[in-house]
Amino acid sequence: MATPEQSLRQTMETTLRTFLDGYLEASTHEDPSLLSVTLAPTCLRKMLPPSFLKTIGMPTDIALDVKAYENHWKTQLPYAKTVSADVTHLSVDTGNMTGAARDGEEITLDMVWLVSFTEDGAKLTELIEYMDGLEFVKYEPKVRELMAKEKK
Repeated sequence: MATPEQSLRQTMETTLRTFLDGYLEASTHEDPSLLSVTLAPTCLRKMLPPSFLKTIGMPTDIALDVKAYENHWKTQLPYAKTVSADVTHLSVDTGNMTGAARDGEEITLDMVWLVSFTEDGAKLTELIEYMDGLEFVKYEPKVRELMAKEKK
């Protein structure tokens, strides 16, 4: 029989894996709300590092709520999709209710997520994304160009 800590750890790991799989699900079904199935309604998403954000012309202290991120992703879906999520490392801390995962995508864009959980481990309350700035700046202008062409 699993101890309470083992059960909590399993719940947290499942929540984190479901969150990461949400990118593939949202792309496959073209539904950005699938990014949020594991998020608490008050969850904030922060992006780092500041140097990356500065390079792409975004505020360095940006924090998006659930709906703002879904809306952002909706604008990206016609141009960029997740085709796989290869989680190479996943770790959860039941004492601090935090977790981390690393993902390498088809476009060779590495991301690291640091997350905080609700007390029961079933929802995420905060997300911090570390973006691979060097690779992102190679494809991000292409996405903007495609978006601009479509607006014409």
